[in-house]
Amino acid sequence: MFDISGVIKITTPLVVAGDNITLAGQSAPAGGITVYGRESSFSSRSNIIVRYLRFRQGMTDASGSAQKTVNITDGTNMIFDHVSVQWGRWDNFGVTGTSTTVTLQNSIIGEGMPPQRFGSIMDSVQNITVAHNLWIDNESRNPKFKANGQYINNVVYNWGVCGLVGGHSAADHVMDVLGNYFIAGPSSNAHFLGEFTSTDHVYQSGNYADTDRDGILNGRPVAAADFGEGKGAPTLMPAPTITDAPPETVDTAAAAFEKVLADAGDSLHRDEVDQKLIADVRSL
Repeated sequence: MFDISGVIKITTPLVVAGDNITLAGQSAPAGGITVYGRESSFSSRSNIIVRYLRFRQGMTDASGSAQKTVNITDGTNMIFDHVSVQWGRWDNFGVTGTSTTVTLQNSIIGEGMPPQRFGSIMDSVQNITVAHNLWIDNESRNPKFKANGQYINNVVYNWGVCGLVGGHSAADHVMDVLGNYFIAGPSSNAHFLGEFTSTDHVYQSGNYADTDRDGILNGRPVAAADFGEGKGAPTLMPAPTITDAPPETVDTAAAAFEKVLADAGDSLHRDEVDQKLIADVRSL
């Protein structure tokens, strides 16, 4: 719990060293809590809940390690809800190893920084839910979904090289992609989806893409061909394949856009950074 608000400046990585822990950012008074300066690790932990906190790595780390802003390796049973995760130098948010049963929801993942400027790597993860998040100003990996799970009602804005990235590996992966909105920004190319192969088993429904930058939300339905063709295409499934994940509300892509912009990130105490990002998306 937090009795005061403010910025916690860390000069060494923040390592959560126990299980069965809740970080209740919603308990902070006006202004909320920001963890700034280095990466934060939840690796090899279980039963973790993190809510209404801001994690920002930034360029203050002179070690050259370029780690993720928030990293989970071999984690189990975790919920990250209403967090703002930004300024990561490799990825903003990483879930790898033997991690299983992880939910990232109602959050802002954005403004990746050099050298990689990536949103998130989700590698070898089982039973992951990524829902109702804003992905903004990441060069690619919004996220890279080399995992088994569901991707529901996300808004992806101003990707650079690619928006949502497939696993494109020899191992089989399963992914339900439902009701997401992909919106081009000033830095975006045409690839709001990419890097899939036949080992990516994808069910997609209700997704929209708006790539004309005309200031109006007027996207078109995402088609099978948008995921790629030939060797660069996933195996498209006829029905949802994730049956044992936590239940999630699935809105239309247009409704998800409004809900995400109203509620994603530490929305109890949106600071100037998050307010600017939300305004950038609203500019369409």
